[in-house]
Amino acid sequence: MDCKCTQEERIRNLETGQAETKVYVKQILDDIKDIKDSVKVLAQVQPQKNENKLMQIVITELFKLAGMCITILGAIVGAMKIMGK
Repeated sequence: MDCKCTQEERIRNLETGQAETKVYVKQILDDIKDIKDSVKVLAQVQPQKNENKLMQIVITELFKLAGMCITILGAIVGAMKIMGK
């Protein structure tokens, strides 16, 4: 009789442990799903950030080029005035 009670207690302990393990596995799987979703969102946001940085670089270079053009035009106009034309 004592042997049967001990076995039943072991079985209950195993079942309880198995239930707890299932809960932990479910929580881990939920966490993995959340991480995957976060990675997908970051993957979509990252190209936009790179695109914005690229546009900032292009606009900065355009402003530099515009400034250089104004300087060159000013030099040409100044040279023409010096030459008397």
